[in-house]
Amino acid sequence: MPGRAKLMIDVRTVEQDTDIIIRKKLERFFPDTKISILVKGSPISNNTDLPIIQQFLDIQKKHAGKNISFKKGFGSHDGRFLAEKGIPIIATQPGGGNAHTQWEWVCVNELVLFHQILVDFFQMT
Repeated sequence: MPGRAKLMIDVRTVEQDTDIIIRKKLERFFPDTKISILVKGSPISNNTDLPIIQQFLDIQKKHAGKNISFKKGFGSHDGRFLAEKGIPIIATQPGGGNAHTQWEWVCVNELVLFHQILVDFFQMT
């Protein structure tokens, strides 16, 4: 057996969680262990009733013929830096699959639709 081991845990949190709460939870599971926070970022939470977000939804519905649905995500992106400053974020993408792999793909029809939505949105704002 090796004399020591290293474990890295990727913790994604909701707004109410703080470093102290997370650290206490980890210390309960891993007593007598050194715990370090290597990277920290704020979660993104939007008010979906904001006019700019509603405008985007209207444009998306006009082009796609259906309502957009919001979902919670556990990924990370640079939008968190803007959200920390109170700037609303819309994280969206055309349909595809196998993100960040050598088999990543995007649906061409959805890419064209996505382009049309973005052009209309940016011309309007």
